[in-house]
Amino acid sequence: MIELSLNEIPNEKKCIDILKLIREEKGFICKKCKHTQFYWKSDKNEFECKNCKHRTSLKVGTVMHRSKLPIHYWVITLDIILSNQCTVKEIQTFFNVRYQTIYNLHQTISTQLTRSNVKTLEYEVIKKYTTTELVKYFNNEEKLKNYLEFLSKPLIEYH
Repeated sequence: MIELSLNEIPNEKKCIDILKLIREEKGFICKKCKHTQFYWKSDKNEFECKNCKHRTSLKVGTVMHRSKLPIHYWVITLDIILSNQCTVKEIQTFFNVRYQTIYNLHQTISTQLTRSNVKTLEYEVIKKYTTTELVKYFNNEEKLKNYLEFLSKPLIEYH
């Protein structure tokens, strides 16, 4: 049985809203024309350049790049990995999707955690939110924001 350290399962809209804010804080640069002003297209969940109208997904340039899985799947899987509490098969059953899909998701997150040098500050911040003693002191919003900040980082390539 899967138990999350998150107080409640995040919904997709909440994840999109928080990730959008994180991406806006970091700044947006159009890949096509290098313009920095954009609109948010809520019907498409994409940024649209004010200059050339090129659209960019929320997941572009993040660990979740090119994934068709909902963002909240990434958040929940990250929470489960940090809690070290269940197998890929149990996660697959929880989401009720193909095993290979969840296996790839799990591998991507695990690899990113390893490549980001386990001693880095963001990993430590994320890790502290999953320890049982501290869970009650941090609200879901803070934890969700930390998870999404980690997932919004670019994919770290192997060197």
